[in-house]
Amino acid sequence: MFNTDDLQFGFKSGVGCCDALFTVNSVINHYIKNGCTVTVSALDISKAFDRVSYFALFTKLMKRKFPKQLINVLLSWYTKCYVKIKWKDRFSDVFQTHAGVRQGGVLSPLLFSIYIEDIVTELKRQRKGCMINNIYLGCFLYADDILLLSQSVTCMQSMLDICSGISRNLDLKFNIKKSTVLRIGKRFNAKCNTYYLMVKSFLLLKKLNI
Repeated sequence: MFNTDDLQFGFKSGVGCCDALFTVNSVINHYIKNGCTVTVSALDISKAFDRVSYFALFTKLMKRKFPKQLINVLLSWYTKCYVKIKWKDRFSDVFQTHAGVRQGGVLSPLLFSIYIEDIVTELKRQRKGCMINNIYLGCFLYADDILLLSQSVTCMQSMLDICSGISRNLDLKFNIKKSTVLRIGKRFNAKCNTYYLMVKSFLLLKKLNI
């Protein structure tokens, strides 16, 4: 039930950051050896755990056929969550949270991995990004960090558009200050089109500098 795509490397037993970096490095080296230039987009989701929509999360759990009893427990748990903020020696009034999974919770990383699974699923379905021997290797996820790989400039913009659309559906927002694009290969410094990433629902476009 908690299984996620093999291209998600975070919060899994037996794999971690080193495995993700090794795989990404291997993909890039493969394309460079064949004379290609790879475009890499590193995207960061702003306050990702805090923005998880309960409705979207529980809908995904139902589609995965989670036991009704477990969903009811999680529903009761999250819809009855109250917090207060401490500022120096003062506390705010208590208020109820309406989104987000608990920071430091044992289940939170697993639930978040399920929540953002749509990103890699849709990119893979549309076959957008790098592929080797018909194996899709164009998107890598680690917690709230997303790495996109493409041998085509046009394809990379399509990948960014897909990520933007899914993020809006999930009520997630990319942190443009922590997101960037770079090109690796013999044509790394060749002039190419500007990349844009939609970061808000009202179509505010932000330029990603290379």
